[in-house]
Amino acid sequence: MMHTFKTGKVLHYKYVIQLLFASRDLNASLSTLVTTTVNVDERLTVCGDTHGQLADLFSIFTINGTPSPTNRYIFNGDFVDRGDCGVEVVLTLMAWQLVFPNACMLNRGNHEERSQNETAGFMSEVFSKYNGIADGDPSRPQLVYDTFECTFDMLPLTTLIEKGPRKVIVLHGGLSDRPGIRLEHIGAINVRLALFQLPLYLAHMLFFRSGSEKSPGVARHLRTSCLRTCCGQTLRIAWEQSIPRGAQGCSSAQMSPKSSAPPTASLW
Repeated sequence: MMHTFKTGKVLHYKYVIQLLFASRDLNASLSTLVTTTVNVDERLTVCGDTHGQLADLFSIFTINGTPSPTNRYIFNGDFVDRGDCGVEVVLTLMAWQLVFPNACMLNRGNHEERSQNETAGFMSEVFSKYNGIADGDPSRPQLVYDTFECTFDMLPLTTLIEKGPRKVIVLHGGLSDRPGIRLEHIGAINVRLALFQLPLYLAHMLFFRSGSEKSPGVARHLRTSCLRTCCGQTLRIAWEQSIPRGAQGCSSAQMSPKSSAPPTASLW
């Protein structure tokens, strides 16, 4: 499939639907908060926004290796919109996740959502690539697009990485400053909804902007005290922020950009 995408070809819509159904079922079986452990002989790389940049995604795999049980990845949301190859990027990632569920983990970002996709390019991309006009199937683009969106709704919001005493929480946006929210509360929520249907403190995990709690989908800047209350001494990695290269870390994580577009963090 990757070879097909490299040559500029579009995957047949029937295979797209099958892949999306399989991905939806897999991710629906996961918790909103996925916990994973890194073993001594494994490497785990966290990658930020890919935004339809297929060449950048392939560059990551060329330099850092494709996903495998010992070469693991977390892709931290925003797979589509802005770039021209959102379809190919997200299908590639979902296919790798189906082959190695623990080696290619996917978090949901704010661009895995209808209101973003309708205005930021992904909907137009899907309708262009799967228009169905030549086959006399005018309903095809809507079917493919709706299947993408239903699959996006199933993606986990947060991944907690554990290696010995060290822990890293990875999420696209940020943690809400609403008092009393803890990791166990996030993990206990078994609901996958469109962004506008999410409780505000869950929507914060997709969006992280300065602003008021009264604004839907907008989070205030996270206070250190809130992070410690929620996560103890857990390091947080979140990309939906206005900070250099979109990554925030500390001495336990070495930030190493492997691509011009998505920031990456080689943790261990």
